[in-house]
Amino acid sequence: MDALAVVKRWRRNTKDLPFPLDMLCQGAMVAGPVLFVFLVLPIVEWTVNGRQMSYAELWKSGAGLAFGLFLFLLMIGAWGLAARNLRSRWALVAAPTAPYVRRYFAAGRDAHDRQSSRARA
Repeated sequence: MDALAVVKRWRRNTKDLPFPLDMLCQGAMVAGPVLFVFLVLPIVEWTVNGRQMSYAELWKSGAGLAFGLFLFLLMIGAWGLAARNLRSRWALVAAPTAPYVRRYFAAGRDAHDRQSSRARA
C-alpha cells in the first residue's frame, strides 16, 4: 500500500474520535512535523521566556532539545492515535513531561560536572 493511501486512511480514522480529540489530533498531525522542520533547520529565530534566541543559542541552552523531544512524542502520539495504535497513547502522556525530564537530567549532569571539577582542583 502506498504512503498516501495510508495517510488518507489515518486521516479518516480521526473522524471517529470525539470532537475535541479529533481536532487536536489533526492539528498535531500537521503542526508537529512543520514545527519540527523549523526547529531542526536554522530558518527562524525563537523567543523563549521573552528572550530572542538564535539557532545556536536555542540548542546550546537545551531548549531546542526539550522542544524537539516534546514535538517528537507529540507526533508519535497523534499519528499513532490516528493509526489506532494503542501503545502510542503513552507518547501523548509523556510529551508534556519531556522538557522537565530533560531539565532534571541536565541538572544532575551539571552538578556532577561541578563536583568533578572541584575534585580536580
